[in-house]
Formats: sequence, C-alpha cells, structure tokens
Amino acid sequence: MENNTSQSRRRFIFGTALTLGGIVSGFAFSNKALAELIVFKDEKKILGFAPSVWVEITKDNFVVVTVARSEIGQGIKTTFAMIVAEELDADWSKVIAVNSQGDPKYGDQSTGGSTSVRMFWTNLRQAGAQARQMMINAAAQIWGISPDDCYTENSYVYERNGTRKLAYGELIETAMNLPVPPLNSVKLKSSSEFKILGKSQKNLEEPNYVTGKTIYSFDFRYPGMKYAVLLRCPYIGGSVKSFDATDALKQNGVIGVYQIEEGIAVVADNSWAALKGREALKVQWNEGPNANLNTEQIYETFRSLIVNTGQLPSKTVKEIDVRFEVPFLAHSTMEPMCAFANFKDGKCEIFAGTQNPQYAREDVARALKISKDNVTVNVLNSGGGFGRRLNSDYITIAAKISKASGLPILFFYTKADDIKFDYYRPASVHAIKAGIDSNGKPTGMIHIIASQGGVWPVDPPYNVGGYNYELKSSAFGIREGAWRSVENTQNIFAIESAIDELAYLAGKDPFEFRLEITTDQKLKNVLSKVAQNANWGSSLPSGWGRGIAAFVGYGAYITHVVEVYVSNEGFLNVKKIYAVVDPGFPINPENIRNQIQGAAIDALSTALYAEITIEGGQVQQSGFHNYRWLRMDEIPEFDIEILRTSDNPSGMGEVGFPSVTPALCNAIFNATGIRIRKLPISRTPLTSVEKQLTKDNYFEVNAFPNPFESSVKIEITPRSVLNKKLDVEIYDYLGKKVIEPKFKYDSAKYFADVNFEILPPSVYYVVVSFGAERFSFPIMKVK
Repeated sequence: MENNTSQSRRRFIFGTALTLGGIVSGFAFSNKALAELIVFKDEKKILGFAPSVWVEITKDNFVVVTVARSEIGQGIKTTFAMIVAEELDADWSKVIAVNSQGDPKYGDQSTGGSTSVRMFWTNLRQAGAQARQMMINAAAQIWGISPDDCYTENSYVYERNGTRKLAYGELIETAMNLPVPPLNSVKLKSSSEFKILGKSQKNLEEPNYVTGKTIYSFDFRYPGMKYAVLLRCPYIGGSVKSFDATDALKQNGVIGVYQIEEGIAVVADNSWAALKGREALKVQWNEGPNANLNTEQIYETFRSLIVNTGQLPSKTVKEIDVRFEVPFLAHSTMEPMCAFANFKDGKCEIFAGTQNPQYAREDVARALKISKDNVTVNVLNSGGGFGRRLNSDYITIAAKISKASGLPILFFYTKADDIKFDYYRPASVHAIKAGIDSNGKPTGMIHIIASQGGVWPVDPPYNVGGYNYELKSSAFGIREGAWRSVENTQNIFAIESAIDELAYLAGKDPFEFRLEITTDQKLKNVLSKVAQNANWGSSLPSGWGRGIAAFVGYGAYITHVVEVYVSNEGFLNVKKIYAVVDPGFPINPENIRNQIQGAAIDALSTALYAEITIEGGQVQQSGFHNYRWLRMDEIPEFDIEILRTSDNPSGMGEVGFPSVTPALCNAIFNATGIRIRKLPISRTPLTSVEKQLTKDNYFEVNAFPNPFESSVKIEITPRSVLNKKLDVEIYDYLGKKVIEPKFKYDSAKYFADVNFEILPPSVYYVVVSFGAERFSFPIMKVK
C-alpha cells in the first residue's frame, strides 16, 4: 500500500537506537527513545530533525516502519512491521515498511546469521509499546481523562467508558509535545493478547513483487546514468599484464575504458554496448601462481593433511573411520551483483542491494579515499543474498568506475561474472572416527576438518561420548565468504551421516538411536514428531528409502525425514520431505513455512547438483546450465509442521538447510545400501553390483574412457543374437533423458561416439532397452 506524500501533512516519528556491544559482552540496548515532528508542504521540508527512526505515524493514519535490516527475500520488512504493529495496536492494512539508509544511527545493520529477529525482537516491541502509550496519553489530555480510561485498537484510541475515539493520525500534534514514556513504564503484551503476531500474514512486498514495482539494483535509473561492466582476470590470483582498448572504443555506444585494481572497466550508454565493448578488449594476463591448479589437487591436499584420526576410548568395541568431501559453492542469487554509484564533488551516493550498508559505506570511503561522512548508501531490495551481499566488492567497483569516468554509473555482473568471481562457500574434507561400546552406546567422536581455513566445527546435538575436533588448513587463494548457514552446511552433513552409520553399526534404528543419545527434550520432541508425521518404521515399496537428520542452531530446532525412490536403472527421485521445526515463538507461520521450504530446495540443489570446480586455475561454471539448481518439476512434496514452545522467536533464514542433505543421503542408503560421502550426489552411481551383473546375461557394455571429460565411446556387444529392436538412451541420474545417441553396427557390436561437452560433470546412465527388458550402465563425466 502506498502513502501519498504530496499533500501537506504532519508526521509523528518515534524511534530507539540499538547498538551491538560485541561478541563477548553480547547485545547492549539503548534505553533512549526519540520523538520528532517533521512538517512537509509540497514535498519541501519546513521543519525537521534527524531522528533514529523506527516508527512513523502519518496524519492520514498510516504507520511506516523503517527497517534497518536488508530485505533479501526473507520477509524481514513484514516481520519487523508485524512486531511494531502488534504492540502499537495498529491497523495492519495501513502498515508500510521501508528500507533505511546505511547509517550508524540505526545500530548494527548487518543482515546475516539469522540474527535480525532475535536481536530486534524486544527493541521493536518496546518502540511500538511506547508509541502506543504516547497516543493514549495524547487522547487522555485532549479528553481531560486518565490514560487508564483509554484503550487502543486498529490505530484508534477509544474512551473506555464512553463513545469517543480518535485516530492516531489525529493525535500526532498533541503527542509531539508530550514526554516519551520511559521503558519501565510501558507494559508489553502477553502472547495471549497478540492479534497480529503468531498468525500468518501476507508479505507486505508481494503486490510489488508480482506487479514488477519492486526496485532492485538492476531496475534503478538516474538522469544521465551510464552502464559499466568489468573484465577481470579469469585466473585465481592473476592480474592484468597489458591491454588494448582500441577496438572496444570503436563499438557503438562505448564511452570509455578505465583500468582499476580489479580489472578493466568498460562504460557505455547501455548495457549491450558495455558488454560488446568488453568482448572487443584485447588483454594479456599475468596468470599468477595458480595457473595449473585444479579441483582434485585441492582435495588431495586436504586429504593429505589428515594423517591420523587418533584413538577412541578403550571401551570401544566397534568404530567407523570415514571421510566426507564437500565442494566450493557459489551463491548464484537470481539477481547478480549490481550497484549504482555517483561520485561528484568529493561525495559518493550509492543505491544497491546489500546485506551490510554500513560496511559498504566504509569500504567505498576507503576505496575513494574520502570520509565516510561523504558516502551515502541507499538500500534497495535484493534478489537474493545468502551471505553474498555481506561483501561489498561490486559496490566499491561501481564507485571506482564512477570516480574514474566522472559519470553516474550502474555497474553489473553478468550471471557468468557472478559465479566466476564469487566469495564461495568453502570446500572441505572431514574425517570422522566414532565408536560404540558393547551396549551400542557412543564412546566418542573425533572430527578433523581440512579446508582453506574457513570452516569451523559444530558440536553434535547428541551425547556422543565426547567430541574432539582438529582443524587443518592449506590456502590456495580462492575467495571464500559467508554462505547460507555457513559451516553448518558441511559439518551437519558429515556429523548426521556419521550418526546414521553409528546406528547401523549398533544394529539400531536411526531414529531410535538419536532419541537414545540425546537428553535435550526439545530435540526429542522434534525427532518424535517428524517420525510420527513420516510414519517412520512402516514398510516401503522396493527401491524406496527414508532418512532422518536433525539440526540445532540459531535458537531453533528442526528435524527432517526425506523419502526417496531409486529405480533399477539408478535414477533418483526425491519423493517427499517432512520437516518439524521449533522456532520458539513463530512470528509469521506462513513465512516460516516459506523459509523452510526454500532452504530445503537450496539444500537439495547443492546436494544433488551444484559444485564449483577449478581447472587450469579458472572456475569452470558460468551459469545455470553447468551450475545446476532444482527445477520446478523436480521439487518434492513437503509436509512442514511448526511447533510453538516459547514466547521468544529464533532465527529462521539458515535453519532449514543443514539437516536436509544428510537426511537425503541417509535415505539413499536406506534404499540402496550405498553411502554418500562426497557431494554432490551426482558424482556417485546409485546402481548396486547386483543390478550391474544382471545385464551381463544379455550383452556387454563398455565405455572408453570412463570416467571421461567431454566425449566417450560406447560399445554394446550382444551375448547372443537379438531378435528384438535395441534402443539406447542416455539419462542423467534423476532420470531425465539428455541424449539419444545414434549407434552404428559393425562386427557384431553397436558403437557410438557421444559428445557431453554441454552437460555438467555427473554420473550418467546408458540405458539399453530391447523388448520389455531394460538395463543401465553408469558412466562418469568428471569435467
């Protein structure tokens, strides 16, 4: 809903400041509140102040909540507005949420780690309650009665024993002249009094999303604005040696070419001209120290760091000693990185989607060598973040190009740029040794993590008989950064998979085993509930499997059960995901459901498909064709239950991811007997030895080479004369046909040379059919 600001009006603005005391001391909240009067006439400010704004009440009875955290699709604008509106007793249909600028007056503005709601919950409630009390006090003064004889509802103050009422908008001038009630004088609502919180509310942004009115960085326009792209060295750790811009400057629409620290910028009248100009650049690169680096070298280095996993206690009678490997991952947000910058007269104004506007402000100031007081960062909605927009590289690049060119610049990454020059989720190798005693109880767990140094351990939520970890590192200069749920995406995969292996070692049901080894009642509750919802323990058809896993973090508890079907050919089909989440107090259940489902889709995508690989010192992925994400027709059915066990909320943005991957891998084991210890799963054939032997009764299938890089020769030799038509097709491991090769027949065998160049690295299946018989043979593309 939009508010008309063209009319002369008065606005009551009320706010509180919030600061972060630090990691050790925790959160420190300011006890100060501020109310200001701002008068507008024909869009011209007549009287105004610069308050620490949280809540604004307009004369036409709208409530505007300024949100100091970034909207990146997680619904934080709606959530913050709900918290304020509840305590304010506001009319929800007249509540608006807007982005703040990057400014210390708003306190900590970093959006990440699922901290926003947990950090601002009490503060925003207090702001709403204080503003409500000021409305009551203003009405009481006008009517000449006690504030105790007034009550509020839907943005009105009512006389308790009378018929009079006043809209909040009618009270703002009186309220401005009243003292702000101290925090200890206002009473927050009990959860039983909530009318907005705890109930599903539509996202305030949805109408603008679906009508295209939401302004993202790519949508921003400014008079005289030009477009810019950057040609960066494709080699990790490389740099520009020399370049020739002659042909680029000849391109129609190209204005200029500028070298900055990060690469060579092309500025043009439009985005197409900028891209064509970049294509025309002639560059020689300093390839740097990583010109021969490849993914396998990185993994091999990490593996070599793990020499000895140590000894478990003497009471251990059985043990596992296993390795798990997880790849680098790009964020690959739907909206690639993009920012507008205008450097003029020693000042710079930014418009961009960012998860940390104050850091962006400081980074721009350092890059341009100006005071941060001369940098303004205006926060736009982001088309996804997942930690990527905590880095402000794209914003400082825009600022540098604007300064170099003297023009207002919209700088953008293409999808290929965005993937190739990301701050990746770290790759890592995990060694886990764990054991059980004669009663099947855990005796200890040793966890060694090898990475570039960016992966930290996570304590298991179970009594494993003692958890010890060790960190090993070797750096390759590959950029890394925060990625949705950070180290939990890796540690929980390894730990929950190992817990499943311990259960199997002990001869116990994986669900029952987890119940036995935890004393945390909340964890027991979500485990029991998800098992009940999934009908755990009931029989499944042949080829089906169930897996379970849990995660505790960000103040929340969650468990997942995943059901899969693996066909005789080895095709994987994720059928259904059950989730039970305990967020404490569910502020907006529908938004929580969206978060859990969206996180699960991310988890499935990265478990099944996604990885960043390096060859010859260069990132190989450049788009969704070779950095796969789940398609709509691949989304499984969801069953999500939300519990309420507290009056305080937890974080949600990260919670739904970590336990999906191990639950999926445990389900595959349940269906096939094959353990998945290396991600993505597409690297592991899901056909058993028994199924492979069956085909030999009819024909012999060979592939040369196998594994292969771009093409493979397939030969099929019948063991007897075939009296039926032979059909051969190639499928991906989810059962989608990707190639129908044309086979030739010569000397009693069928053969074909098959080109896989456009397909991503993965297991593929050569499916041979004749009559009613159908068999598969796995082949592996490795690059």
